[in-house]
Amino acid sequence: MKIDGMPWRTIWLEPDGWSVGVIDQTRLPHRFATRRLATLADAAEAIAGMVIRGAPRTCIAAIA
Repeated sequence: MKIDGMPWRTIWLEPDGWSVGVIDQTRLPHRFATRRLATLADAAEAIAGMVIRGAPRTCIAAIA
């Protein structure tokens, strides 16, 4: 998707090579925000809190 003309993916590997970044789905469509998931607890919280929605993104976050 494009935000202000810039292409974004809904989930990506952060530059540190360990954590993943995600678009916070709870803020859409009125606000664009991202979150960094660095631990298993971060990923579990994001899945439970609906920050990440949809089977493909949930699976990627769970195994990342």
